[in-house]
Amino acid sequence: MIQRCLEELAIISLNTEQVDFAVEDINNILREKSSDVIYFILAKKLYGIVSTGDIRKCKGKRVGINREFTYLVNWDYMHARSIFRNNSKVNKLPVVDEEGYLLGDYSRWDDRRRIMRCKAGCLGNLLNVIHHKTIYLVNPNQNKVDMFEYGKVMFQQEAITYSVCDNESIVSFFHEGNIFVFVDEDELRGVKSLYSQLINQYGIELYTLKALADQAIAYSEEKEILDILTKQGIVCYTLSLGDQENSWYQKYRSLQNKRLINPNKNILPSTELAEGFFEELYSDKYFKSISNLPEAMHCIDGVNKLKDVNSKYFNVNGGNRLTVGQPDIYQKTVYFFGPCIMIGSFVEDKYTIESLLQEKLNKIGMYRVINCGAYSDKKIDINRILDTNFKEGDIAIIYTFDRTFDGIPNLSLISLGERYQIPVKWTVNTLPHCNHKVNMILAEEIFSMIKPELNMKCQSKEIPSEIIRQMYISQTYIKRYFSGFNCEKHNKIGAIVMNCNPFTKGHRYLIECACQVVDFLIIFVVEEDRSLFSFEERFEMVERGTADLGKVMVVPSGKFILSQTTFPEYFLKIADEDIVRNVEYDITLFADYIASELHIAYRFVGEEPIDNVTNEYNNAMKKILPKKGIHLMEIARKMEDGVYISASEVRTNIERGSMEEAYRLVPETTINILEGGR
Repeated sequence: MIQRCLEELAIISLNTEQVDFAVEDINNILREKSSDVIYFILAKKLYGIVSTGDIRKCKGKRVGINREFTYLVNWDYMHARSIFRNNSKVNKLPVVDEEGYLLGDYSRWDDRRRIMRCKAGCLGNLLNVIHHKTIYLVNPNQNKVDMFEYGKVMFQQEAITYSVCDNESIVSFFHEGNIFVFVDEDELRGVKSLYSQLINQYGIELYTLKALADQAIAYSEEKEILDILTKQGIVCYTLSLGDQENSWYQKYRSLQNKRLINPNKNILPSTELAEGFFEELYSDKYFKSISNLPEAMHCIDGVNKLKDVNSKYFNVNGGNRLTVGQPDIYQKTVYFFGPCIMIGSFVEDKYTIESLLQEKLNKIGMYRVINCGAYSDKKIDINRILDTNFKEGDIAIIYTFDRTFDGIPNLSLISLGERYQIPVKWTVNTLPHCNHKVNMILAEEIFSMIKPELNMKCQSKEIPSEIIRQMYISQTYIKRYFSGFNCEKHNKIGAIVMNCNPFTKGHRYLIECACQVVDFLIIFVVEEDRSLFSFEERFEMVERGTADLGKVMVVPSGKFILSQTTFPEYFLKIADEDIVRNVEYDITLFADYIASELHIAYRFVGEEPIDNVTNEYNNAMKKILPKKGIHLMEIARKMEDGVYISASEVRTNIERGSMEEAYRLVPETTINILEGGR
């Protein structure tokens, strides 16, 4: 979230009250000052707003001026934060004075902190993300020179060839497949509003610097796990959606959207459409049974798995859905990783891709198929892969959504759909949500794809999951954040893991105590964005709050220390049945794969007299870390006027509006950020 002054806003002055305004006149303003929201003022007082979303939805030449909107009277950073947090549809929050004069606004988007951290590198292989296409870095038409310069640095450090264009002339560079990169969402949305039809016509890709950086890092991590598996003798294939600009698929999606009651929900067809989906299998009873398959997930040892269940059509054992016909004797294994298409969300056990492929492999013998499907957002389920004990010569088939990787054979769902002319009625919403007949096609195609590998001889050497996990963490985390760190230079290296929501005097006190014990301290800031303050804000609070300490290094915690994957209970603050196991997994992961590489010999924590979940975590560290050669030092919490300083107390005071009480518990560096300082 950032605070913008009046000069940064797109503003139209009215001479009289109006209910609507000419779209072309708004577009002229957007060409000069790109923005997601245009403000209308009458006699310098805020009159109404129009968003770029309103413009895109408008069918005529005039768009209605919205007179009902959320706004703030006078600057109030924390109140603005609360509004954004509670209303995901609000992206801009205008600020007026007591008489209604527009002062500026708060913007939900603040990519500056993220991009500034990218300046030092760590973008991964950006070249693979942009597929060697023509790249244009769009010069902002607002005062965002710093962001624009950071964008240049990002491309230069990846040796990417790019050109620069301006918003005013951008349309002349619209050619099929070109990529345009903007400094932030305001710039992107303004251009998207102006040229939405042309953008769709040419298949142009639009990114912000932040979105491109995030995709590059995700792509790099996914490519890394594929490279590691391949080097270990595991044969990898990918299954992806494919080219979504394909004309056949565009028509397919249009037809699908027209026939579904709610095209945004991945649910089975209505009763009226179910007969076409199930075809020869259809009956009312069968439809109801498949509609209520007992799918449920839980996190065990940092891995999201299906919960074990026994039922007529859906069975799970050890987190793996049943593969029908799986042999007891085998030499190699074919593993499937991915979400609903791999799980088989809309079919019974015997009609999953895995069971249908197993039937074909049984004619050859010596192969088993394991369904490791699990829901995992729109990313490769890397933790599920890291949890698997492979053997040399095993095959991994991984659903990669819309991404492909050089050197890894890929099967495109869209290409198959077009080649087989798969009927719309056989899928739900999109191609990855298939019926049994589509799965039969996929099983046949996958069998053909992997057939050359089936008779290849190998030593069947076991590759424990610990080896692959160690390599992956080293490549994607240790080398990313500690490439220039020489642990041999320090006798005593310590660590603190902090959320800092926000950074308080208590956090500072704990750090100072730790610095008296060790000669170098690494502070891992929890990276998950599950807190009142974003990760970027919390990270900056810790950096600013420790800048005067010469032997401290501040780094993101990554995915392997107190993350949503390794220890979800920390963020939910619940003591469920899995808490002990997940606590021990998180701590062991830190000790075995991170502390060991960085020679961390001390870990510091503050006493926890209030939070039961954190207290459970601290108790587990007392039990586990000494066995790993790591000293756990518990420091008594700092008190202020006889009361323990805690981040929760600061948040409570903020929510009450007691800012003076909140500021009393935090250092000046945190106050600057709480007041919206950039």
